Amino acid sequence: MGDDRKNEPRDYFLMLPASVARRWFNPAVLYAEILSLSRNGTCVASDAFFAERYSVDQRTVRNALKSLESAGLIERKRAGSAAREIIVKGELVDGKNLPITRKNLSDDAEKIFRIVI
Repeated sequence: MGDDRKNEPRDYFLMLPASVARRWFNPAVLYAEILSLSRNGTCVASDAFFAERYSVDQRTVRNALKSLESAGLIERKRAGSAAREIIVKGELVDGKNLPITRKNLSDDAEKIFRIVI
């Protein structure tokens, strides 16, 4: 029996129903949520929003965001004490840095998108 994984694309997106994702909170699930809420590569949801949605405290959300930022997946921009934007970052296989947006993903379906973790 051969290794079926060799035929798998190296990088791909996983689909995870919200009802399943909301059972466990971790940085990967938060990243998926940020991607789904992004418009033009920017998400404006607050820590309180994520905390309520996942039934965790805001410190847990902040720690997950810090992990994502350290991994280079997001950039947080503050505009005052509470308001902020979460900029989604990504890297295409050809080395160009582009925000992850529906437009960037659908414009050139030939490119394989890689999220660097």
